[in-house]
Amino acid sequence: MRLVTCLLTAAVLLGGCASLEHYTAWEGHSRETLVRSWGTPNGGVDVAKSGVSISTYQRNLCRVNIIERNGMIEEVRTNGDWSCNAADVAKRLPPPE
Repeated sequence: MRLVTCLLTAAVLLGGCASLEHYTAWEGHSRETLVRSWGTPNGGVDVAKSGVSISTYQRNLCRVNIIERNGMIEEVRTNGDWSCNAADVAKRLPPPE
């Protein structure tokens, strides 16, 4: 359990504190809808007892962490890097329709 807590904390901290409106528009949407749009995440951590999971998408230098509870997206964080604003990344990680 201690390992899971450490991994969950590390994933959130590595996500950075900057978020971009383009990505935070996903908050409140289902995980299934995101996966249909963006594809399978590059990685993630599940904490089964709490129902919380973190999925990570990596495109070029842009890292986006999706924090969800029971299949619904609660928070989206980026690494805050300028590359998350790049047009080619935004096309591959579009906002919800």
